[in-house]
Amino acid sequence: MIILLTILAAFATYLWYGFRIIAPAYVTRQVDEHIEDRIRHELPPHKYVHDRRKSAAADAVGIALVWPFYLGWRALTGNISGRAPLTDHELRHQLEEKDRYIAELERRNGIGDADG
Repeated sequence: MIILLTILAAFATYLWYGFRIIAPAYVTRQVDEHIEDRIRHELPPHKYVHDRRKSAAADAVGIALVWPFYLGWRALTGNISGRAPLTDHELRHQLEEKDRYIAELERRNGIGDADG
């Protein structure tokens, strides 16, 4: 009997963690990662976020049930993608961002294009 109660408690904890912690985090991440799609779909922000949340919530049910595998998969793929070299497009984008940041700092500090 004690073994059955332990198994039920572990299963309940497993489901609680999946639905209470992992699933909401998944929904938030999905909405955040896909917010740029709103521009392509030409939807108002509130409408797009509402639709995306509903779609991500449906996906999150599955994620909540198999969250250890999901977290393992994310860790593995994140590690691999983090080690992969950047493409030319990514390098150009990174350089443009750095140039914008330097220009902003120079503008704020009065350095740069001033004749003198």
